[in-house]
Amino acid sequence: MSKAAVEAEMLEKMKAVEEQNQKVQILKSKFQTVASRQIALERHKQRTTITLKEIEPLSEDRPVYRTYGRVFVKTSIPKMVEEAKRTIELTNTESEKLSAEKIKLGERVKAEDEQLKGQITEYMATMQAMHVDPNEKK
Repeated sequence: MSKAAVEAEMLEKMKAVEEQNQKVQILKSKFQTVASRQIALERHKQRTTITLKEIEPLSEDRPVYRTYGRVFVKTSIPKMVEEAKRTIELTNTESEKLSAEKIKLGERVKAEDEQLKGQITEYMATMQAMHVDPNEKK
């Protein structure tokens, strides 16, 4: 093999490693986003559950207020209880979907990371076979 062909092959392998690394980083970022969203949902569910426990024992004629932005609007306790239960149900459903997505993303990250490690190993083996120091600057 000519020196130019070897350098071209090495450049191709280095480019493939860089592209794979970017792919892995993007997947890891997506995984973190999904995990953060799931944590936020769980916090929202906890706040709603606490609210529900506070308002359920109250008598139905007791005045309660719901916030909409900076405005407090009077509402009925049964309506507020119904909204809280619906919110908990929706957050449970969304959390289950996010868990499944997180598992899939985790598996993809692992597979892509293994592929990246294989490409790096192959690149380093090629460099060693050619007696080239990968840290050497041209």
